[in-house]
Amino acid sequence: MKDKLLDALDKSANSNSFWLSFEIANEESFDVTKFLIHTLRTTVFHYELMKQDLERSWNNYSEIVMPKDWNTPIFVQKPGNTWNGNTDLKFELVSEDKVRELLIDLLTGQQKHYSRTSFCSPIKLEKANLIIDEFLREIKKKDENWKAYNFEPNFLNRVKDTLEVDATILSYFEESGRDLALGIKEGETFHMILTNGYP
Repeated sequence: MKDKLLDALDKSANSNSFWLSFEIANEESFDVTKFLIHTLRTTVFHYELMKQDLERSWNNYSEIVMPKDWNTPIFVQKPGNTWNGNTDLKFELVSEDKVRELLIDLLTGQQKHYSRTSFCSPIKLEKANLIIDEFLREIKKKDENWKAYNFEPNFLNRVKDTLEVDATILSYFEESGRDLALGIKEGETFHMILTNGYP
């Protein structure tokens, strides 16, 4: 389910899409803003992003190194952090219908909330609904009382900072109208779906 959604978002939004998952130590005292800031400050967020970057074969946050006397290359994490230091996180608690609306928009290119370019390959509404149906069914199967948070995508470095300010900055958000940071609380797990559709 996760891979199907991410693959579809990659193509429809022209994005390097991610699904990050974090364990919630104490569900009773869970505060989504404090939790997310903690993962960013402790670099847990960046580590999960880097790990999935390798798993999805984007390799944006690591480089190939050939150690001396080794026959196989290894991946080494690039120095730095994708977090830009912002702790003023803004989000909206959103309904299941709103989650569907946001993801359908990205998948089909309806342009209600997000932009679209000729490099995107939107999918038909019927297929998009099937993907979202499966996604929501899996979430609800694990937690009927799940919650969703639509974060303002401004807490990770921008690609323009890498291009215009410092080439060593590790960036993610493109600011091209298809950035998404959608948090999902599912029992004792917090997920974040990220997209960064670029021109």
